[in-house]
Amino acid sequence: NERFVLKGLEIRGSLEKTLNEMSLESDWYFGDLRLEGKALQLEGSHLMKEKESKEKAIESNLDLLRQTLNNVTSDLETKRRSKQSDFNEKVAKLRNESQRKKDERVR
Repeated sequence: NERFVLKGLEIRGSLEKTLNEMSLESDWYFGDLRLEGKALQLEGSHLMKEKESKEKAIESNLDLLRQTLNNVTSDLETKRRSKQSDFNEKVAKLRNESQRKKDERVR
């Protein structure tokens, strides 16, 4: 991807340099080429803006997904802790009950 971006920048730079070298006095000779070159510049600029726009949208979606993941993970961790706490309480009650019954039998 980065390779294509760099190549695109290189081509746009070369195109701009070439267009700047075409003098207005020689427009009778370069007219069609200049128009085609300007059209290519506009298309390249449009494509770059479109790419940047899509990258921003993707980054925004990724941020939203990350936030959602964090929220879900946090909720699951809270539920896990709650269940762990409930389990520990039940185990403690069962131990106390078992110990109480054991003490009653020993008496």
